[in-house]
Amino acid sequence: MVTILEGQVAQRRPVELDFAAIPLTRALTGRGRKTRAKTAAELKRDHGVVAKTGWVLTGIEDDRYVERSWGLSGLRETFKAMKEAGAIFATSPNYSLYLDSPRQDNLHAMKRIAWMWYSMNEAGLPTALHINGRTDFDFERWAAFIAARPEVTSIAFEFLTGAKLGVDADRYIARLEKLRASVGRPLLIAVRGAAEHAHRLEKSFEQVLWLDATPYFKAMHRQEPTFGADEVLRYRPRQGSPEAPIGALFKRLVSAAERRYHSSSLTLTPSPQQVLDLRPPVLPPQVGTDNAADQLHLFT
Repeated sequence: MVTILEGQVAQRRPVELDFAAIPLTRALTGRGRKTRAKTAAELKRDHGVVAKTGWVLTGIEDDRYVERSWGLSGLRETFKAMKEAGAIFATSPNYSLYLDSPRQDNLHAMKRIAWMWYSMNEAGLPTALHINGRTDFDFERWAAFIAARPEVTSIAFEFLTGAKLGVDADRYIARLEKLRASVGRPLLIAVRGAAEHAHRLEKSFEQVLWLDATPYFKAMHRQEPTFGADEVLRYRPRQGSPEAPIGALFKRLVSAAERRYHSSSLTLTPSPQQVLDLRPPVLPPQVGTDNAADQLHLFT
């Protein structure tokens, strides 16, 4: 498990962690053509953390941020500078595949994901190929892409949006398991989203890296971790002044999250869709068509 930071957790005395993760664009500064990678000192100052082993950069962000990476000039120099600043691993940007857009837009997003993965690795920054798709055939296409390129040793996936709920998560986990079997060689997978889903992938992938921002957000809301006799992690408001530093609290939250992640008591979070039964009478197993070329007649 590696904790994600989306802001500063300490000012005077930085928190020391073996690894720390940040969104990819938080490793950038400046605007337009003046955009550059932050230095090691800037990463430490802006987050209040010393990542002793190194920084992990996650390309899973809101669209308004992730699209910033596509407009970068001098990709090789920028990503090389990130590595020099202490980045040791990254995931390629997750450009969205929208449900209500022409199929060609989805394919273009997949191509951009692959291109950025190539550019980041070419610059010497070890990067996982982010997997995003709307159809079964999208995942088959990714499997063929990976199988033909032995330099792909790690992939990434997120369960934060369309694949978050139980029914959808089952479908995507099955697709990822099939992808791993089709590739036929060891792969690391970096996972964003519920820890339960990360654990389910351990039987198919040789290594699972779970990226989670819960300790950061709990620290921002001054929530303390606590374990009861049932070993379930819960949170309670921190006592004392709300203006007190949160560095020590953040480190306790990181330790508690790691303890929970490695616990055997994790259970799958129920899906609200299953409880409320908001699905239509007939739910298609997937959305869209498998072959984009067949959609051309829609525009004639």
